[in-house]
Amino acid sequence: MNPFNFHNINQNQYIMKKILILPAIILLLIISTLSCEKDDSSPSSKYDFIAIHLRDATNLNPYLSLVRIRNGEAEFTHLTDYYPLTRTATDFGSWKQNIHQADGILGFTLHQDFTDNNQWRGVWMDIGDGVVHDVPTLNPCLDFGYSSGCNRYSFTRRNSVRIGKSGHVFYVAMSAYKDAMWHDEPRYRIIRLDPETGGYEVSPLISSWTLSQPEIDADRYGLARISEHIYPSTCGRYVYGQTVAWGISGGSLIASDGILFRYDFDNEQYSRVSNVGYGFDPMFITADNNYLVYFDREAAAASRNKKLNMNTGTVSVLHEATHTANTRQFHVNNYGRVGAGSGYPLRQFGFFNVVDDQQIDIDVPTHTTSNTISSDGNYIYFRYRFDDTNYLLRTSDLTEQATIDTVAVLPDNVRVLTIL
Repeated sequence: MNPFNFHNINQNQYIMKKILILPAIILLLIISTLSCEKDDSSPSSKYDFIAIHLRDATNLNPYLSLVRIRNGEAEFTHLTDYYPLTRTATDFGSWKQNIHQADGILGFTLHQDFTDNNQWRGVWMDIGDGVVHDVPTLNPCLDFGYSSGCNRYSFTRRNSVRIGKSGHVFYVAMSAYKDAMWHDEPRYRIIRLDPETGGYEVSPLISSWTLSQPEIDADRYGLARISEHIYPSTCGRYVYGQTVAWGISGGSLIASDGILFRYDFDNEQYSRVSNVGYGFDPMFITADNNYLVYFDREAAAASRNKKLNMNTGTVSVLHEATHTANTRQFHVNNYGRVGAGSGYPLRQFGFFNVVDDQQIDIDVPTHTTSNTISSDGNYIYFRYRFDDTNYLLRTSDLTEQATIDTVAVLPDNVRVLTIL
């Protein structure tokens, strides 16, 4: 399949048009570009994407760049040699999961530093200057309730760095034994950092609060953790997340179901969201922070997909806009998330509108990957490989009648991380 056949035509027409002769195909190569009418008052407004350049034969180390698309041509500006944590050199999915951005600020956890106990370092960066700043890691002993000189180190919980709409950087700080074993006892705190001043606030350890919940047998578990998925409120006062109790029984690890907590930085207190029951498993929050979508393990099978209205506290069951896994920031808009579907000879992206509880299936070429929703929430960008060429494509909208536009041809080792 030649992706040029997908420019501004309905997907149902694709099969009939695939035998077009080469001159007609060339005529269809009318590259649709991003708007040139952006406000140039901030560095981020001068660019369209942030991309990662993967390892290949000539590029030994990944790095991040700023991307500007003009007339179908991609212009790259080197941003930094630092890059997000990933399990393998080619695992684009985990890179994308571990980066978060708002208003030109990036936050992520760095790749493992094997010279320092495999610890993870959380960082934030203003793309205007490309300078990477470590987030505070705290004292591994005193800040986590141990005596001075304990055999522990502190680090950032991987994938937990979030850039809040309030301008703060939020993340989960941890402490663990240097000689980490399966029976380790990590401890957790939530941090709110002001990047302008460098000042930060630290939550209490969560263990005592988690173990005090009525569903939790403190004698059986004895420990608690905070999930890597945290959700700051728009004003920055609160952080929502999942906490789970855990312990060791008969030589095996055991864990409780999850509980939705809310931490209040002003009052320095944890509390529980009363309308969300035991068995809470977070999936994502909409881009406007209005809905927290989650999986209720304790509910009947037909009503386990739910959404919490963050403004009113009400909970609703989702029947159509279902979900099965945690969703990255760049798959989400104000209404829901985009997920890859299946099908042949065309593939479908599913747009799950959790506000209206609808699923919209959008036909796209087979073998598409790396879908990302635009910052204005109106388009899906994705990668398509044809004849060893790395195309960046875009849907015309988020309806079942959406057509496909070619945005640019990218170098083979480039993947789009986020849209500015």
